[in-house]
Amino acid sequence: MNTQPEALLYNFSDPERFRQIRRYLNRQKVKTRIVTAPEFLHPLGYLFEIPGFHPSSQFNLGSNFNDEMIVLKDFSSAQMDGFLAFFRENQLPPVALKAMLTPVTQHWSSVQLHDELLKEHTLMHLICRICLLHFRQIFFILFFPLKKETAPRSLLF
Repeated sequence: MNTQPEALLYNFSDPERFRQIRRYLNRQKVKTRIVTAPEFLHPLGYLFEIPGFHPSSQFNLGSNFNDEMIVLKDFSSAQMDGFLAFFRENQLPPVALKAMLTPVTQHWSSVQLHDELLKEHTLMHLICRICLLHFRQIFFILFFPLKKETAPRSLLF
C-alpha cells in the first residue's frame, strides 16, 4: 500500500517550533491538518477523511484540551524514526502526546485519544521515576556499601 502519510496537529503554542515541524512534514510530503477545538469530538477517521466516517453530531461544550498532540497516519517505521530524529537533531522539545492511527483509534474522538495518551504518559513517567529511584538505591548499595546506621535515610528501603 503506497499511501501518503498524514498528520493531525493540535495546540502548538510556539510559532517558531510549529513552523519547523510543519516545514519538516511538508518536505517529507506529509499531508497536515491543524485541528481546532470545535473539531475535537469528531472521529479521527473523519478528520483523516477516511471513507465511511462522519462528523460527530455532538456540539463541543467544553471537551477541550490545551496539550500539544500529534496523530500520525500511514507512517512507515523509517518515516517515524526520521520524524523522531528530526526533534533530536534540531534540539526541539518532543511532543509528549503522539500516536499512530490504528483500527481502534480511528473511531475515537481527539478528546478520547488525548485522555488515553495523557494517562499513558503520566503512568510511564511515574514508572521511570520509580525505576530511577530504585536504580540509585541499588547502585549505592552495590558500590558504596554502608552500615545501616550511617547510610542516608533516602537510600534506605
